[in-house]
Amino acid sequence: MRRWIKLADESLPSIVVEAITSLLDVPEDLVNAVWQQTRAHEEYHSFQIQLDRSREISVPSEALRQVQMRALTRILYTGPVSPAAYAGVPGRSVVAAARRHFDRESGYVVSFDISDAYGNTTYSHVMTALKQRLGRDLWVLGLSGTEAQQVIAVLSYFLTTRRPKGGGRKLPLGAPTSVALFNLICLEVDGELLRKLLLEHNLKFEPVFTRYVDDMVFSANREFPKGFAAEVAQVIKGNGFRINDEKTRAAPLAAARVYGLEKVGGVIGPTREVRQRLEQRIKEHRATADNEKASPKRRLRSRAALRAIDGYLRQFYEVGGVERPEALKFAVPAAEMQTLSHLDLLWA
Repeated sequence: MRRWIKLADESLPSIVVEAITSLLDVPEDLVNAVWQQTRAHEEYHSFQIQLDRSREISVPSEALRQVQMRALTRILYTGPVSPAAYAGVPGRSVVAAARRHFDRESGYVVSFDISDAYGNTTYSHVMTALKQRLGRDLWVLGLSGTEAQQVIAVLSYFLTTRRPKGGGRKLPLGAPTSVALFNLICLEVDGELLRKLLLEHNLKFEPVFTRYVDDMVFSANREFPKGFAAEVAQVIKGNGFRINDEKTRAAPLAAARVYGLEKVGGVIGPTREVRQRLEQRIKEHRATADNEKASPKRRLRSRAALRAIDGYLRQFYEVGGVERPEALKFAVPAAEMQTLSHLDLLWA
């Protein structure tokens, strides 16, 4: 039997289909349909959307979305979760992550950003993470090593998308599984950084580390030692990623911004700069969404952006029982594509 599954293959081995059907509890016809879409590169609809900058959004087909949602609930949400991870984890939020740092009376904060996190997540990253997560499950199904490898390979195809340039695959921005899968991939990163804080820099600093997708924030009751940034960068590099040095920030807690949030009068919310940027985006997307002369695709993208912006703002205002500023209030368009409800505007 072939060791690897390739997109050129016309059909999947029956034992691979049966295993995925069992793992995800989906019909065999659905698995085969998604494989055929993947072979033809028709499993995503991609377009550009303007947020803080232009981003490529990849919306899965309805069939792929169903498979991804099952993978999310049956594989990704049931796997190990890093204590540092706050995005894509049920019951955790960006506000809770920021509060871990803002609840100090005083201290210092340093933040880092993983450069192009989804774009630099490779097919190999996904294969390795799924192999570690599913090892016991595939053994219970009675699969040989080759068969288990094939199942992991197919699932890795289903959770990634083609790179527009240079070949290979990456995580799609717009798929419901991408944040939780990135958390799984970052288990080693989080573990190394937590051990470094607790063991090498010890508890005298009362260190705290949180990660919201690719944004990592560290705080302590005193300044971090010289060379700490280089240590973090080395851990990230060792796991196949790199730090965006332009986004590295260090500041006393009183002047710190955590995930684009600040604490004013005891309330954690977006900074003035973030609010102003969102106000401008709301105006632009409302104008496009309401413009009957605009193309259907442009109107659809603007409605998707408005829904994502509303979801981001709700966690600070409605959920926290705080009235939303007038400039950030708007009518939320009905959802045409359920997948985009998972798009996180905080970091995207």
